[in-house]
Amino acid sequence: MENSWKQNLRVEASAPQRERKERISSLEKLKTVMARIADEVNRDVTKKYGLNGLVDGSLHLDAGNFSKDQGGIYEGVIISEDQASIDALDRYNCSADNDRTQKFYKDEYGIETPEGIVAKHREKKEASKSNQAEMIITALLHKVLKERFLVVRASVFDDYKHGIDNLILDKETGAVICAFDEVLENEGDKERGAIKKIEKIKDPRGKAPRYLLGLALLAHYAPEGRGIYLY
Repeated sequence: MENSWKQNLRVEASAPQRERKERISSLEKLKTVMARIADEVNRDVTKKYGLNGLVDGSLHLDAGNFSKDQGGIYEGVIISEDQASIDALDRYNCSADNDRTQKFYKDEYGIETPEGIVAKHREKKEASKSNQAEMIITALLHKVLKERFLVVRASVFDDYKHGIDNLILDKETGAVICAFDEVLENEGDKERGAIKKIEKIKDPRGKAPRYLLGLALLAHYAPEGRGIYLY
């Protein structure tokens, strides 16, 4: 029986060519939809609250806008450290420093560096069914709720560290109404989905994502530590 690391590594390699092509095609369409909605959200927020670049092109809250240089509350070093922790977690999840992993990626993709392995890992995660399902859910929520609410994807940091996928905010008050965690399994990353489920059970009181907006949308942030209920 193959080791689990081998099974994970071969998920993409063993997938039928047609399925991979269809997945990439649907991903490109969804990325276009996300970019269009992100532009709509940013224009709306800029007009109503004077905030620029609230979300990036994938509709995630842009952590850079929470730096003090941008009028936010966090020192730039904190945001840099958060990004470094994301990079380290991705590097760990894809075993980029493992000799067998490096051999596989070199033989399969011609990739020879740990950084290249991480980049390929992220590429496959972006094209995964679970990520595409999250994008579809976000687009549907936006379509239904956009007149009264802002529907955005949580920052990548809060997705990784707090298991939060989406935030719904009241446009009139800036209050965070709730957060959603779709808990959809990523191919080759099933453990993270299971951990998120366990965290939800262990902490029913709610989560306090670092990059949430909350009551003071105009000031880029909500009071630190204020929990929100995670569904």
